[in-house]
Amino acid sequence: MKFSSDADEVFHYLQALDQKSNIFSLLPMAAYVVRADGVVVWYNARAAELWGRKPAAGDTDERFCGAHTLYRADGSHMAHCDTPVALALSTGAYRA
Repeated sequence: MKFSSDADEVFHYLQALDQKSNIFSLLPMAAYVVRADGVVVWYNARAAELWGRKPAAGDTDERFCGAHTLYRADGSHMAHCDTPVALALSTGAYRA
């Protein structure tokens, strides 16, 4: 099996592990994996609960987060391309 990126390899590993056990559904926090281009390729049930929806994994319209609308701590709207995940992927740095 040849993977096109490290995230694809992680996705396939998580998918195989998730099929063998329900360990990720038991996590008390939301978790998700994105490719280098920000496409959401995997998420657990807690993430879907937080987002209020179950986006299609691998959909190129789902980038950086599965939520339709995002807000900053001060209540202002946040574009998907401005999320901490997008920032980390584009710059290699994280800041809140």
